[in-house]
Amino acid sequence: MTANLLDFDLEGLAAFCERLGHKRFRAVQLFRWIHQKGVARFEEMTDLARDLRERLAGEFQIFTTYPAESWHHNCQVKRLIQPF
Repeated sequence: MTANLLDFDLEGLAAFCERLGHKRFRAVQLFRWIHQKGVARFEEMTDLARDLRERLAGEFQIFTTYPAESWHHNCQVKRLIQPF
């Protein structure tokens, strides 16, 4: 089973990048792509080194959720659905 990069905070991503032999600034790039830009495909992270993108795609996933709306007694309830 592959790990979900959404489980890492910035420091966790930095430690992870260093273990892979990359500089800590790669963690900031990853964090921006995942958390600020909402990108879930490594090939779209064009400012990351190609070898890093390939390794990430081989070992990790970014499990995203999307809101699903339902109505209950005149108040809107949002649920997050994780696709499999």
